[in-house]
Amino acid sequence: MDRDLLRRHYLKYGYVDVRIVSAPRIRSRPEGFIITFTIEEGEQYHFGAVDIRSNIPEVPPETLRSQLRAEPGRVYNADAVRNRPNW
Repeated sequence: MDRDLLRRHYLKYGYVDVRIVSAPRIRSRPEGFIITFTIEEGEQYHFGAVDIRSNIPEVPPETLRSQLRAEPGRVYNADAVRNRPNW
């Protein structure tokens, strides 16, 4: 598994501060290879209270609140934030 893929996996599950601490160690076995990474996950992030405010009279916050996917207590997912719809 590539380091970037491994990091993205952890970001998807709320581990924003994840660090791949050491280079992969590869050991050969008759049935294949074992690849070992040393990882520091850090804390798992969750959403707190989320709200929308608007200073634009034509855009009332009520119309945008239904578009929110972040809910208090839900695990932060970097993929969901990155792949949000383009408004």
